[in-house]
Amino acid sequence: MKRTQMLLPLPGPDVWLLARRSPSTPDKLAYYLAYAPPKTSLETLVRVASTRYTVEQCIEEAKGETGLDEYEVRFWHSWYRHFTLSMMAHAWLASIKRREQEKKAPQPRSLQA
Repeated sequence: MKRTQMLLPLPGPDVWLLARRSPSTPDKLAYYLAYAPPKTSLETLVRVASTRYTVEQCIEEAKGETGLDEYEVRFWHSWYRHFTLSMMAHAWLASIKRREQEKKAPQPRSLQA
């Protein structure tokens, strides 16, 4: 870990530059600016940065399954309602999917006879 001084105008004095290498293509790097306190551990930065892909996947699925991208609104509160209802529907569908997968999963054998 190395701390460097940046010359760009940033919102605060404490900024981390986090570089991520893809396991499948090691020559590709992704960079993140993280606004976190200096005492933040590297493990915490990595954990938070990795949640980005989970969020992106959730939004992509919601576009296809619950019509997240099918809105025609003129006001912010209308968009907010549409987005909220779409994400709630997506969460409900995900919970149903997980419940069905758990039903189909083989049950572990009990050690007691």
